[in-house]
Amino acid sequence: MGQQPNWDQLQENMQKVLGDSFWDDMQKVLPRRFPLIDVFETHKEGFVVIEAPGITSQKDAHLQIKGSKLLIEIVIPYTYPVAKEHLLQQERAFGRFKRAVTLPFSFKSDSIQATYENGLFIVKFEKEIKDNTIKFHMKGASL
Repeated sequence: MGQQPNWDQLQENMQKVLGDSFWDDMQKVLPRRFPLIDVFETHKEGFVVIEAPGITSQKDAHLQIKGSKLLIEIVIPYTYPVAKEHLLQQERAFGRFKRAVTLPFSFKSDSIQATYENGLFIVKFEKEIKDNTIKFHMKGASL
């Protein structure tokens, strides 16, 4: 295997060459993957952490499981006293967002728990540990 790239160094070098204005301009044209998420697991549990600042009502978020996917639909309210077009700089996302996350672990569907605190949804899954080994017989093979 080859050496892994040093992403921090690459980012630093690109920043030196391209400058701040390049990235400010690019943010206007690049599609945003929102909401931002982290997925991790322990031996017994799996977690999805969803960044969704500003949610003040349960009607602004909908989480649903379909098969092995977590479907996320949220509305981030715009709460500033000026119109969006009058913002001098905008990096935060507002509006309606949908995202589907494929869960990389099996889980017990009756044990899913979700909480929202400090702008984060934390969805916890109790993992279903099972052996998916398929036994088979060899026909015509000598032992």
